[in-house]
Amino acid sequence: MPFIRAIRTMPLDPDGDGVCAVGPQVEHLVAVLHSVTTTGPTTATSVVAVHRRIRSGERFRTFDERNHHQADVVARTDHHGRRTLSTAVDGRTSDHLWRLPRF
Repeated sequence: MPFIRAIRTMPLDPDGDGVCAVGPQVEHLVAVLHSVTTTGPTTATSVVAVHRRIRSGERFRTFDERNHHQADVVARTDHHGRRTLSTAVDGRTSDHLWRLPRF
C-alpha cells in the first residue's frame, strides 16, 4: 500500500484567470510524494493520478515521519469539479494530509 509522506500545493485561482485574489492565500493540492513503505524511496505523483488509482480500488494512507500518524486517503471531487484528496480517521474527514511536509 502506498504511503503519502509529503504534499505539493499551489495558490488556488478560483476564476481561472491566472490572478489570485489579494488576502489570505487558499491552496490546493497538486501532487504528493509517496512510497511503498513508510521508509522507502519516494515517487512524486499528481493528485489526478492518485485520485484515479484510489477510485480503481487501490488504498493509500498518509504517513507523517515526524510523529508516525497515519490516516486513510479518500478521493473526492470539490464543488468546482476538481479531483482532490482528503483524509479520514474513523469515518470522519481529518486534516492529516494538510499537516504533511511540503516538497
